[in-house]
Amino acid sequence: MGSSPSVNTTSILYKKYFYNPIWWNDYLDKNVELTINSRRTDYVKIACHHFIVCSGIDNKLRVAEWLNSKTPLHIFTCEQFQGKECKFIGKFTLKQVKEAIDAASEGKKYSYFSFNCNSWVEKVINILGIKLKLKWNCYCF
Repeated sequence: MGSSPSVNTTSILYKKYFYNPIWWNDYLDKNVELTINSRRTDYVKIACHHFIVCSGIDNKLRVAEWLNSKTPLHIFTCEQFQGKECKFIGKFTLKQVKEAIDAASEGKKYSYFSFNCNSWVEKVINILGIKLKLKWNCYCF
């Protein structure tokens, strides 16, 4: 079914996750429902880690997140994840979302203070034409 991504599994708690570019690339023309989701961080229990989820094509969730790692952008497909929906953003094509993710990530490195997961999600959403400011201590939990 594809190989698992190389990720830090202590910070990503997903069940049945896969990285298979086909599950993204073969569906670029499909409409998806885009949401911002979050989970509490492992480090500071009051802070939230925000990430992007695309759904509505099939029973798989297409997830993109920005992590404090050597390669901060992680894109994969899963059936279930740990976390909660914070905000429904809207309907887009998967291609629009993927292009926004690529544009927000190109040439960037993770920085806790200047370009963390919240900054990255805001940038992706802003590229899609929606102004949004996330709080590091999100109250969606």
